Amino acid sequence: MNALEKFGVSFVDLSVLNEHGLIFSSYKIGDDYTTSIAAQTPQGWQASQPFFYQGQEWVLIPERDPDQKFTVTGVLLSKAGREIANAIELETVPEYDQALKSYFTTHGLRMELVQSKSDAESDEL
Repeated sequence: MNALEKFGVSFVDLSVLNEHGLIFSSYKIGDDYTTSIAAQTPQGWQASQPFFYQGQEWVLIPERDPDQKFTVTGVLLSKAGREIANAIELETVPEYDQALKSYFTTHGLRMELVQSKSDAESDEL
């Protein structure tokens, strides 16, 4: 089953990306997001390794046991795919954004954008 089809990415599209080495050949690979689960600190929510989505850093705010391992299964970009993604303008798909946030919510996690230092400094001014 291709969960990305409802967002305009067909199995043929995935096959072409795979053929060019832009995604991993297994279409359902797991990636450990446990290090992206944040802990409350005096400076705010911080995770040892935020994840990148739409060119920005995000953390997962736990609304469940924060020490519980969390793996996301799906299509992953290869190193070449990530390099190309960094070089092009990404198109946002609001329905996908909402589905991703809902996916995390059903697992007791909430996506939160990591505020850059320059953003934090402007907030203080």
